[in-house]
Amino acid sequence: VNENGVLDISNLQTGKYTLGIKVGNRPENIKTLTITVLPYWYRTWWMYSLYVFLIGMALYTIFSLRLLQAKNKQLKELEQTKSRLFTTIAHDLRSPINNFTTLSDTMQFLIAEKDFDTIAAIGADMDKKSKNLTLLLSNILEWSLDEQGIKANTKNTINLQLLLTSIMPLYTDIAANKQVTINNQVAQQLIFTTNEQALSTILRNLVDNAIKNAVNNSVFNIYAQQNDSYIYLQVSNTAIPTAIPKLKVIQTLLLQGKTIAPLADGAGLGLALVHNNVVKLGGSIKIIINEQTVTFYVELPVMA
Repeated sequence: VNENGVLDISNLQTGKYTLGIKVGNRPENIKTLTITVLPYWYRTWWMYSLYVFLIGMALYTIFSLRLLQAKNKQLKELEQTKSRLFTTIAHDLRSPINNFTTLSDTMQFLIAEKDFDTIAAIGADMDKKSKNLTLLLSNILEWSLDEQGIKANTKNTINLQLLLTSIMPLYTDIAANKQVTINNQVAQQLIFTTNEQALSTILRNLVDNAIKNAVNNSVFNIYAQQNDSYIYLQVSNTAIPTAIPKLKVIQTLLLQGKTIAPLADGAGLGLALVHNNVVKLGGSIKIIINEQTVTFYVELPVMA
């Protein structure tokens, strides 16, 4: 109580208090008064509940916006990839389709002229282009299934040499035209369990890339070894100078652990599918470039 007889309770904390007032010296003359000090509105339980709700809504909104931005970025990248892919498809399909369109008239003329040497040359050229077209269509189908999240999970016991033997005839004529010698050093006893479709895609595109980018009159080597846990596959060639810069870009991306975007990072659809399928099988891939010698190293688990 101050000198004016005023009791100041303005600084009391939130809570319940009992004020005792004594009149005279007798204990029974003490009077009590209960005082309840309420919290400020911004410190009430319902305001704290509102704070939690608002913070939760803010965090949810931020998370949703970032998720939406990530999805929009992914969709934009996918649209760009599709656009580049369709452009490549149109370019790669135009030549064989035009050839097939004019083939009938050309063949009739050459048969009438009895120019069998030219007919044989055209047949070899069309065989090469049809095989390239088959690979392109297979890659497009695989890429499409990959983008839709459709994965083949069937596991098979694979003999690596037998699988390579079934793939190599597709590229024998192409290699012969470039005078590229295929040196297959994969042993017969390399057997492991994995998804045959994914492994076939890896091998097919590695072989196609190696022969396509090889200099004329060179040797293309394919070698594999196995231990209890992994199959180690090496594919090497002497690459044409124009292929080296693109392969170095892919080499850097693989070292950084990044995903290869087809037709965007210097990689064609084939090498992008190689990377995707190696990762899908739980393996790893890297590229070593020594001047013009390019070697792909692929490591795959024995039980993928």
